[in-house]
Amino acid sequence: MDGLPFDIEQLKTTLTTSGVSFGLNLLAAIATFIIGRLIVGVILRGVRSVMARVDFAPLLARFISNIIRTLLNLFVILARN
Repeated sequence: MDGLPFDIEQLKTTLTTSGVSFGLNLLAAIATFIIGRLIVGVILRGVRSVMARVDFAPLLARFISNIIRTLLNLFVILARN
């Protein structure tokens, strides 16, 4: 197979290296997302309990906790970039 314009061994090495790098980055992104979501849940539970103790209006408490959840989730998603 001397007619090929590229070296098969070099191609295998490049694909293996790239594949391992991609796999590690993917695992790190998944771990960051899962851990971030757990932290968001803990923060939201704390915020909701504080708002319940202070006797916030339920509608306002739900609205504020939804805004906080959305912003924290956005931060978790953007954390790996």
